[in-house]
Amino acid sequence: MKSNVLIFKAAPEDSEKTKDIYQEQLEDNNFGVEIVNVIQFNYKNLDVLKTKLTRPNEYSGIVFGSPRCVKAVANAVDTLYKQWQSVPCFAVGEATSRLAKSLLGLNAQGAETGNGEALATVILKCDLKKPVLMPVGNLSRDTITNSLKSNGVAVDAVQVYETAPHSELRRTIEKLSIDRFNAMVFFSPSGVYSSLPIIRDLHPDLGSVKFVSIGPTTEKALLEHGLTVSATAAKPTPEALAEAVSSAFIK
Repeated sequence: MKSNVLIFKAAPEDSEKTKDIYQEQLEDNNFGVEIVNVIQFNYKNLDVLKTKLTRPNEYSGIVFGSPRCVKAVANAVDTLYKQWQSVPCFAVGEATSRLAKSLLGLNAQGAETGNGEALATVILKCDLKKPVLMPVGNLSRDTITNSLKSNGVAVDAVQVYETAPHSELRRTIEKLSIDRFNAMVFFSPSGVYSSLPIIRDLHPDLGSVKFVSIGPTTEKALLEHGLTVSATAAKPTPEALAEAVSSAFIK
Protein backbone atom coordinates (compact mmCIF):
# COMPACT_ATOMS: atom_id res chain seq x y z
CA MET A 1 0.00 0.00 0.00
CA LYS A 2 1.30 3.47 -0.91
CA SER A 3 2.18 5.71 2.06
CA ASN A 4 0.90 9.28 1.96
CA VAL A 5 3.10 12.21 2.90
CA LEU A 6 1.94 15.70 3.83
CA ILE A 7 4.55 18.41 3.25
CA PHE A 8 4.45 21.74 5.06
CA LYS A 9 6.55 24.30 3.21
CA ALA A 10 6.53 27.67 1.53
CA ALA A 11 5.55 27.97 -2.10
CA PRO A 12 8.64 27.32 -4.28
CA GLU A 13 10.62 30.36 -5.41
CA ASP A 14 12.25 28.52 -8.30
CA SER A 15 10.16 29.71 -11.21
CA GLU A 16 11.88 27.29 -13.61
CA LYS A 17 9.98 24.36 -12.14
CA THR A 18 6.26 23.93 -12.69
CA LYS A 19 6.04 21.17 -10.08
CA ASP A 20 7.70 21.06 -6.68
CA ILE A 21 10.97 19.12 -6.96
CA TYR A 22 10.54 17.51 -3.55
CA GLN A 23 7.06 16.30 -4.45
CA GLU A 24 8.39 14.88 -7.72
CA GLN A 25 11.15 12.97 -5.97
CA LEU A 26 8.84 11.50 -3.34
CA GLU A 27 6.30 10.49 -5.97
CA ASP A 28 9.11 8.80 -7.91
CA ASN A 29 9.74 6.83 -4.71
CA ASN A 30 6.10 5.68 -4.71
CA PHE A 31 4.77 8.06 -2.05
CA GLY A 32 1.49 9.91 -2.34
CA VAL A 33 2.23 13.58 -1.71
CA GLU A 34 0.27 16.71 -0.87
CA ILE A 35 1.73 20.13 -0.06
CA VAL A 36 0.44 22.75 2.35
CA ASN A 37 1.91 26.23 1.89
CA VAL A 38 2.37 27.20 5.52
CA ILE A 39 4.15 30.53 5.27
CA GLN A 40 4.27 33.52 2.98
CA PHE A 41 6.92 36.18 2.50
CA ASN A 42 6.45 39.93 2.43
CA TYR A 43 9.37 41.84 0.93
CA LYS A 44 10.64 45.08 2.48
CA ASN A 45 13.56 47.54 2.39
CA LEU A 46 14.18 46.86 -1.29
CA ASP A 47 15.10 50.50 -1.82
CA VAL A 48 17.86 50.17 0.78
CA LEU A 49 19.06 46.96 -0.86
CA LYS A 50 18.99 48.56 -4.30
CA THR A 51 21.30 51.35 -3.15
CA LYS A 52 23.81 48.85 -1.76
CA LEU A 53 23.68 46.82 -4.96
CA THR A 54 24.95 49.87 -6.90
CA ARG A 55 28.26 49.63 -4.98
CA PRO A 56 29.73 46.17 -5.73
CA ASN A 57 33.29 47.45 -5.34
CA GLU A 58 32.65 48.01 -1.63
CA TYR A 59 32.12 44.31 -0.93
CA SER A 60 34.19 41.13 -0.83
CA GLY A 61 31.16 38.95 -1.42
CA ILE A 62 27.39 38.55 -1.37
CA VAL A 63 25.75 35.87 0.77
CA PHE A 64 22.34 34.25 0.27
CA GLY A 65 20.89 32.21 3.11
CA SER A 66 17.66 31.28 1.33
CA PRO A 67 15.90 31.53 -2.05
CA ARG A 68 13.90 34.51 -0.74
CA CYS A 69 17.11 36.50 -0.35
CA VAL A 70 17.92 35.89 -4.01
CA LYS A 71 14.38 36.84 -5.00
CA ALA A 72 14.69 40.08 -3.00
CA VAL A 73 17.73 41.11 -5.05
CA ALA A 74 15.88 40.25 -8.27
CA ASN A 75 12.93 42.35 -7.09
CA ALA A 76 15.15 45.26 -6.07
CA VAL A 77 16.91 45.77 -9.41
CA ASP A 78 15.90 45.33 -13.03
CA THR A 79 19.45 44.35 -13.98
CA LEU A 80 22.24 43.47 -11.56
CA TYR A 81 25.49 45.35 -12.13
CA LYS A 82 27.88 43.11 -14.09
CA GLN A 83 30.62 43.82 -11.53
CA TRP A 84 28.81 41.49 -9.13
CA GLN A 85 29.84 38.58 -11.36
CA SER A 86 33.43 39.26 -10.28
CA VAL A 87 32.49 39.32 -6.59
CA PRO A 88 32.37 35.95 -4.79
CA CYS A 89 28.81 34.72 -4.26
CA PHE A 90 27.84 32.23 -1.55
CA ALA A 91 24.54 30.41 -1.08
CA VAL A 92 23.13 27.78 1.28
CA GLY A 93 22.14 24.68 -0.66
CA GLU A 94 21.32 23.70 -4.21
CA ALA A 95 17.96 25.48 -4.50
CA THR A 96 19.39 28.85 -3.47
CA SER A 97 22.44 28.40 -5.69
CA ARG A 98 20.27 27.45 -8.65
CA LEU A 99 18.08 30.51 -8.18
CA ALA A 100 21.11 32.82 -7.90
CA LYS A 101 22.21 31.53 -11.30
CA SER A 102 18.83 31.65 -13.02
CA LEU A 103 17.66 35.03 -11.69
CA LEU A 104 20.93 36.92 -11.23
CA GLY A 105 23.50 35.14 -13.38
CA LEU A 106 25.70 34.52 -10.34
CA ASN A 107 27.71 31.33 -9.83
CA ALA A 108 27.42 30.64 -6.13
CA GLN A 109 29.73 28.63 -3.93
CA GLY A 110 28.08 26.48 -1.28
CA ALA A 111 25.59 24.39 -3.23
CA GLU A 112 26.85 21.36 -1.31
CA THR A 113 26.15 22.96 2.08
CA GLY A 114 22.90 22.31 3.90
CA ASN A 115 22.95 24.95 6.61
CA GLY A 116 24.39 28.30 7.60
CA GLU A 117 27.17 26.86 9.73
CA ALA A 118 28.50 24.81 6.83
CA LEU A 119 28.31 27.79 4.46
CA ALA A 120 30.19 30.01 6.92
CA THR A 121 33.05 27.50 6.82
CA VAL A 122 33.15 27.80 3.02
CA ILE A 123 33.10 31.61 3.17
CA LEU A 124 35.91 31.79 5.72
CA LYS A 125 38.24 29.92 3.38
CA CYS A 126 38.22 33.00 1.12
CA ASP A 127 40.31 36.13 1.52
CA LEU A 128 37.71 38.72 2.52
CA LYS A 129 39.19 42.13 3.22
CA LYS A 130 35.96 44.06 2.71
CA PRO A 131 32.47 43.44 4.13
CA VAL A 132 30.08 40.92 2.63
CA LEU A 133 26.56 41.99 1.66
CA MET A 134 23.92 39.73 3.14
CA PRO A 135 20.17 40.08 2.51
CA VAL A 136 18.30 38.37 5.37
CA GLY A 137 14.80 37.64 6.63
CA ASN A 138 13.26 38.71 9.93
CA LEU A 139 13.64 35.20 11.36
CA SER A 140 17.30 34.81 10.41
CA ARG A 141 19.16 32.91 13.14
CA ASP A 142 22.38 34.90 12.60
CA THR A 143 24.43 31.71 12.36
CA ILE A 144 26.38 32.92 9.33
CA THR A 145 26.64 36.51 10.55
CA ASN A 146 27.94 35.56 13.99
CA SER A 147 30.46 33.09 12.60
CA LEU A 148 31.83 35.59 10.09
CA LYS A 149 32.02 38.44 12.59
CA SER A 150 33.76 36.27 15.18
CA ASN A 151 36.41 35.56 12.55
CA GLY A 152 36.94 39.19 11.65
CA VAL A 153 34.72 39.42 8.57
CA ALA A 154 32.38 42.43 8.50
CA VAL A 155 28.78 41.75 7.49
CA ASP A 156 26.43 44.33 5.98
CA ALA A 157 23.06 42.66 6.68
CA VAL A 158 19.83 44.06 5.24
CA GLN A 159 16.45 42.68 6.31
CA VAL A 160 14.63 42.23 3.01
CA TYR A 161 11.61 40.09 3.87
CA GLU A 162 9.30 39.11 6.69
CA THR A 163 7.89 35.64 7.25
CA ALA A 164 4.23 35.29 8.19
CA PRO A 165 1.75 32.40 8.44
CA HIS A 166 -0.03 31.83 5.14
CA SER A 167 -3.37 33.66 5.10
CA GLU A 168 -5.21 30.46 4.06
CA LEU A 169 -3.36 28.09 6.39
CA ARG A 170 -6.14 27.17 8.81
CA ARG A 171 -8.70 26.85 6.03
CA THR A 172 -6.37 24.58 4.08
CA ILE A 173 -5.72 22.30 7.06
CA GLU A 174 -9.43 22.14 7.87
CA LYS A 175 -10.10 20.73 4.39
CA LEU A 176 -7.52 17.95 4.74
CA SER A 177 -8.27 14.39 5.80
CA ILE A 178 -5.30 14.21 8.15
CA ASP A 179 -5.98 10.57 9.02
CA ARG A 180 -4.95 9.40 5.55
CA PHE A 181 -1.40 10.74 5.89
CA ASN A 182 1.29 8.49 7.31
CA ALA A 183 4.00 11.14 7.55
CA MET A 184 4.35 14.90 7.88
CA VAL A 185 7.40 16.71 6.56
CA PHE A 186 8.38 20.18 7.76
CA PHE A 187 10.73 22.53 5.94
CA SER A 188 11.32 25.30 8.47
CA PRO A 189 10.93 26.20 12.15
CA SER A 190 8.46 28.93 11.17
CA GLY A 191 6.40 26.31 9.36
CA VAL A 192 6.34 24.22 12.53
CA TYR A 193 5.36 27.14 14.74
CA SER A 194 2.57 28.32 12.44
CA SER A 195 0.98 24.99 11.53
CA LEU A 196 1.36 22.61 14.48
CA PRO A 197 -0.99 24.49 16.85
CA ILE A 198 -3.69 24.37 14.15
CA ILE A 199 -3.06 20.70 13.40
CA ARG A 200 -3.24 19.76 17.08
CA ASP A 201 -6.36 21.82 17.60
CA LEU A 202 -8.16 20.02 14.78
CA HIS A 203 -6.52 16.60 15.18
CA PRO A 204 -5.31 15.96 18.76
CA ASP A 205 -4.27 12.34 18.12
CA LEU A 206 -1.14 12.28 15.95
CA GLY A 207 0.43 9.23 17.57
CA SER A 208 0.68 7.18 14.39
CA VAL A 209 2.18 9.96 12.24
CA LYS A 210 5.88 9.92 11.31
CA PHE A 211 7.46 13.38 11.62
CA VAL A 212 10.33 14.22 9.28
CA SER A 213 12.41 17.41 9.10
CA ILE A 214 14.42 18.96 6.29
CA GLY A 215 17.31 19.85 8.60
CA PRO A 216 18.58 20.21 12.18
CA THR A 217 16.96 23.56 13.02
CA THR A 218 13.56 22.29 11.93
CA GLU A 219 14.15 19.07 13.86
CA LYS A 220 14.83 21.14 16.97
CA ALA A 221 11.54 23.03 16.50
CA LEU A 222 9.63 19.73 16.28
CA LEU A 223 11.35 18.41 19.40
CA GLU A 224 10.45 21.62 21.23
CA HIS A 225 6.82 20.77 20.52
CA GLY A 226 7.25 17.40 22.21
CA LEU A 227 7.22 15.37 19.00
CA THR A 228 9.35 12.38 18.09
CA VAL A 229 11.29 13.05 14.89
CA SER A 230 11.53 9.84 12.90
CA ALA A 231 14.10 11.16 10.42
CA THR A 232 15.98 14.28 9.34
CA ALA A 233 17.31 14.82 5.84
CA ALA A 234 21.11 14.76 5.66
CA LYS A 235 20.98 17.66 3.18
CA PRO A 236 18.12 19.90 2.00
CA THR A 237 17.84 18.12 -1.35
CA PRO A 238 14.97 16.12 -2.86
CA GLU A 239 17.06 12.95 -2.88
CA ALA A 240 18.12 13.30 0.76
CA LEU A 241 14.55 14.03 1.83
CA ALA A 242 13.25 10.96 -0.01
CA GLU A 243 15.87 8.86 1.78
CA ALA A 244 14.84 10.34 5.14
CA VAL A 245 11.13 9.70 4.56
CA SER A 246 11.84 6.14 3.45
CA SER A 247 13.98 5.51 6.53
CA ALA A 248 11.20 6.85 8.78
CA PHE A 249 8.98 3.96 7.74
CA ILE A 250 11.71 1.39 8.42
CA LYS A 251 12.15 2.45 12.05
